[in-house]
Amino acid sequence: MKKLLLLLPILVFYSCASAPEKAVEPVAAPVVQPAPVITADMEKGRATDAMNKAKSVKAEVAVKKEFDSAMSIYNEANTLAAAGGEKVKTAAAKYLESETLFLAAYENAKVKKEEAMKQLEKAKADIKNVEDDAAAMEAEQKTAGGGL
Repeated sequence: MKKLLLLLPILVFYSCASAPEKAVEPVAAPVVQPAPVITADMEKGRATDAMNKAKSVKAEVAVKKEFDSAMSIYNEANTLAAAGGEKVKTAAAKYLESETLFLAAYENAKVKKEEAMKQLEKAKADIKNVEDDAAAMEAEQKTAGGGL
């Protein structure tokens, strides 16, 4: 029994020594996210779309002052965006402001265009009425002059 007690610590030692070592898991290095790059591209795209919409109804002619005001702010935003840095945030705000102004110019030009189209249709109807009256008078004169 003494021999067994003496062998027990030796067995435990060898069983631990021959056991496979646990693989050391590498500690993942913390992922450092780069600071987000602030751009005004999305706002510029929206402002450009609004500008093109305004141009589609000739706002640059119909409501020139409104369109020019929006264009001035749009150009200012372009300058700020090109400067970069903290000015990009200001550029984004300016693009949004110009978008609002371009859309207002679009709506006002659209109203003016609709009014002009109504007036044109009325003028065409008036011309047709005058032509019809003139044709009727001419036919009446031929009939009256031919009966003598």
